[in-house]
Amino acid sequence: MELDIFKSAPERAIGARAKKVNKAESKIVKKIKYHKPVRNFVLNYTPIIFAIAFIAIVSLFAVGYASYNAWKQKNTENEGNAADATAVPCHLDFDCNEGWMCYNSITCSPSLEGKGICGSQMGDMTCHKLCTNEMDCPPKQTCNQIEISRGDIILIKRICMSG
Repeated sequence: MELDIFKSAPERAIGARAKKVNKAESKIVKKIKYHKPVRNFVLNYTPIIFAIAFIAIVSLFAVGYASYNAWKQKNTENEGNAADATAVPCHLDFDCNEGWMCYNSITCSPSLEGKGICGSQMGDMTCHKLCTNEMDCPPKQTCNQIEISRGDIILIKRICMSG
């Protein structure tokens, strides 16, 4: 199979149909031969190529999901360990796992000079599990309602605490 490339191309005016090229008047610039084996290979093996690509993409997602689960399990190991349930040090809530909060409680009030005056730290600066009742807490811990001061804001939360 051959493809003829002509020197003159169809002319097109705005809103008009293209004129057909008269092959008798046009001069052949170049003849291109299609490589039939390459074309046949692509046409015959396209479904297989797509299947291999699909399997590769699904495999990448599976590896990513497994890696995410391993990371998540590693970061939530402290939930099952009752002895070290509050041993994770923190400064803010996002330092703790989901369902836990940082017991960082300090009261501050504004002053006339524009600098806040803060009291002493009332929290233990460790992560505590949020709870609604005793069943949510690890063994040897109780669900306590506490006031947490964050600057001039006071939050009332229920967290698991020892003793």
